[in-house]
Amino acid sequence: MLFRSMLVASLATAASSYKITLPSDLFAGDVQLKAGDYIMTLEGKEAVFTKGKLVVRIPAIVDKNEKKFPETGLELSGSKIQSIDLGGTNIMIKFRSPR
Repeated sequence: MLFRSMLVASLATAASSYKITLPSDLFAGDVQLKAGDYIMTLEGKEAVFTKGKLVVRIPAIVDKNEKKFPETGLELSGSKIQSIDLGGTNIMIKFRSPR
């Protein structure tokens, strides 16, 4: 029983990071992210973007969709990320617009 719990925790941790590719410089909330590949994780109410040694924490809202997203996708409005749909999950990450 203990082994099963440890295995599930390990899988859950591995599944909580997502590769995100930004095609151009984009804003998530009031933070500008440069184009490129990032690893994104969720920590509480923050989306954490890591690119090499760069780590950027951005306040985020985690929402759930009725169905799982077939692939990870960005919903953009101009140069702003409205949301990120996490492929293989029903999780959608939303960012507040700057005031």
